[in-house]
Amino acid sequence: MAASKDRRWIATADQGRNCSIIAWDSYTGIPVQTLFVDEPGTSALAFTNDARYIATVSCGTKQTVSIWDWTTESNTPIYSVTLGSGLGVHNYIIFNPDDPTQLVSNSDSFVVFYSWSDGQLKYFAPPLTDQVFNRAVGAYSQSVFQQSTTRVLTTTRAGNIVVWDNNRPHGLPNVGSVADKKPFKLVHLQEKALTVLTVTDEFIVTADIAGLVKFYDTQLQLFNWYQDFGVGPINSVSFAHSPEFAPTELEPGDYPPDATIDARKFIVRDFVIGTTSACIALVTADGTKLDLIHSEHNSEVNALACHPQLPHTCIGSYAGLLKVWDYEQRVCLVSRRFERSEKISCLAYDPSGTYVAVGFMNGALRVVDALTLENDVQEAFTFAHDEITHCCFSYDSRFLATGDKDRCVVVYQADVLDLKNPFKYLGKQRAHYKQITGVMFGVSLDSDVPRLLSLGHDRVLVEYDLEKSSEDNLKVMSSDRIEQSATPLCLTSYPPIVKEDFIVVANDQFKLKLYNSTTKMCRKTILAPTYGTPLQKIAVLPTTGDISSSRYMAFSTTDKVGLHRLPLDGNPHNAMAVIAHPQGVKNLACSHDGKFLFTAGGVDGTVHMWLVSTGILDAAAKLGG
Repeated sequence: MAASKDRRWIATADQGRNCSIIAWDSYTGIPVQTLFVDEPGTSALAFTNDARYIATVSCGTKQTVSIWDWTTESNTPIYSVTLGSGLGVHNYIIFNPDDPTQLVSNSDSFVVFYSWSDGQLKYFAPPLTDQVFNRAVGAYSQSVFQQSTTRVLTTTRAGNIVVWDNNRPHGLPNVGSVADKKPFKLVHLQEKALTVLTVTDEFIVTADIAGLVKFYDTQLQLFNWYQDFGVGPINSVSFAHSPEFAPTELEPGDYPPDATIDARKFIVRDFVIGTTSACIALVTADGTKLDLIHSEHNSEVNALACHPQLPHTCIGSYAGLLKVWDYEQRVCLVSRRFERSEKISCLAYDPSGTYVAVGFMNGALRVVDALTLENDVQEAFTFAHDEITHCCFSYDSRFLATGDKDRCVVVYQADVLDLKNPFKYLGKQRAHYKQITGVMFGVSLDSDVPRLLSLGHDRVLVEYDLEKSSEDNLKVMSSDRIEQSATPLCLTSYPPIVKEDFIVVANDQFKLKLYNSTTKMCRKTILAPTYGTPLQKIAVLPTTGDISSSRYMAFSTTDKVGLHRLPLDGNPHNAMAVIAHPQGVKNLACSHDGKFLFTAGGVDGTVHMWLVSTGILDAAAKLGG
């Protein structure tokens, strides 16, 4: 993405099939021009100062640099050149603000200078090795033209700035900036890797992996810096466009002093920083205030849960970020970022919608308020010794159970008398010798006592005796082997659409099995949907109508999400599925009214919201037979 100097025009580019470059009017949010480019797409782009031209760098092993006059109807570049092999993968390009016919781009290993005129685009790639200045140069990060000079500056991952200047014979005068340049000087600024280089007014600005933003004068002498932002390594800095901005010491305000002996007011434009931790923040120079504009997941998103009464969905990731979204209004209601070591692995709402249980990869468990995400239990539970993969509440919110990769089930009990810690540890049991694939609560047929069951790859269905369990003594009521050769993958309760009470189990042999919830005997075996891989997650859609009327079951495979009509009868026309995420579906959740499904994509960092249209499935089933 790139923006014009006045921030009026924004250009976006993509990669993959049918890739394009789109120019947008930032005032209206309407696309005004689309340029179609060849696969595999674009890796970098930039505007000229007058926003008339766009420069692009293509992806792939053979990269092409092109100049586009996007204000015309032509869909072909006016200039284009293919870079030679051995110049690395270029992912940054910028125009000379004083001369739009000159550009510079860089990869990790080469800086390339361009000049276009007379119908052709020429480039120069001067080499620079560690032996030239007898010092390690480091991998290049970004480059910039120093205004009103012939020099170009390039930052490196070794904390250096390379100064490039015209390659002219000794003794000849400098006749203006040209593309033929050579390394002139290597200036070591710091030990930390430099990731950003830009200019604003008379300052040269750098940012680094430590989260510092530093300002230098034209002689690369440190003028001032900002630190302690606490938002992670910085990978982008953008200054406000204010034509009327004129820094003066007489300007009122709470500006910090600069780093010179005179300690004059350091007056600069407000700026926005972007970080590798997916945060965007506004830094107001007057008062040095940091306002977080946006924070997103920058790691795997696997944890997902829907509120039992409200249109809210809770999303957690390995980045430690927990967010609650109103999926009807499409707005984030509240968010919380945990410590870096606390990677969220699973979530669960209690049936009343008061609490959210948050399980982490390190085995910790927190119970937080569903509206504020503040801790309701003061200290995290640490009774699990490995990643928590499952967590759920009983129907009456009296119990909370978790399953972890250490093959243990841990149960917590509600304590209504303790307002500061509404849940306390009850007990822990390792009843499986292989990975746990499901943990669920049910209800006893002859009473309202919650039942807790767990299922593992060891083909054993375990029921726990919650009534007879005491602190640090979770008792097992029964342990039944339910499979001989197949491996069970997930389970859920069967809705009351038949007289018998069932548990549904999906296995790796494309079978769905109905087990009597009391005797644990298999009462029916049905062909499961066959969409490439066995079912990984199943969940019965909630309903706002009669619970014994037409019901549906949502499911996910490795990369698809689907819907199945109930009752289960093995008819393949009663199910359908669509591809959900290119790199796999990691979790599945249903809205409280059954109108929407949510899927988490894991490494792609996204959550998809799906509208459930049961009428279409009913029609397809009748047509199919």
